[in-house]
Amino acid sequence: ADLGTTGNPKFNHITASKNISASGDIINTGNVTSDGTGSFDGGITLADNKFLSIGSGGDLNLRHNGSNSFITDNGTGDLYIRAADNFIVQATSTNEDMIKAIKDGAVELYHNNVKKLETEVGGINVTGHITASEQIRATDITLRNDGTGDDHPLISLRNDARNVAAAMALRFSSGSYDSNPATTPGAAQIAFTPLTQQFVIMNNSGDGSLLFGTSGSNQMVLASDGRVGVGTMNPPTDMKITVAGDISASG
Repeated sequence: ADLGTTGNPKFNHITASKNISASGDIINTGNVTSDGTGSFDGGITLADNKFLSIGSGGDLNLRHNGSNSFITDNGTGDLYIRAADNFIVQATSTNEDMIKAIKDGAVELYHNNVKKLETEVGGINVTGHITASEQIRATDITLRNDGTGDDHPLISLRNDARNVAAAMALRFSSGSYDSNPATTPGAAQIAFTPLTQQFVIMNNSGDGSLLFGTSGSNQMVLASDGRVGVGTMNPPTDMKITVAGDISASG
């Protein structure tokens, strides 16, 4: 040991069976080994590229390399981060939220401090658009206006085995959603039914007519009772097919 006369005392090796107390700095160039615990009223400062090692085999390391900070799990098993209440990741300089994991609740993802995705009991809520480079797969896809009153307009792509034997249907509704627009007022559908190999276009709203048009104008109507009008939208009730204009046929 070198106790010195003007500087700090220097020790090559210290063995103590009780506490070591210091009111100033303790500078160590070797290892500090302890069978007990250490208590610090201040902090622990490590230089760049020095790490805090936890575990008998250096299983968990914390370090900063001068540019970035790292939490490195080198051991066996998983890395758990446990929070007594909520788990929140924020930006240091602005305290902007980036990730929130709410205890017994949602997980939220943020973009520039604005929540964009949130989990819920029935799935997820997304604010903004969704861009996919490949397929988006779902049993049912429903697009609706979740404002006040009835959910309309509604478009639903459904794999519906309950009514039409797994038909893939594009469905529209001007009222509350119903799984079978064929019997629901204010609903219509375009569907393919694999069971019967039928392609179905059905309108159950208004007077039930189907209109066909070109260039922004109606050209043909199929009325709800089966009457067809070509060039007229009001075919006579006593005619099945009415054509306004000439008819040309060959063969």
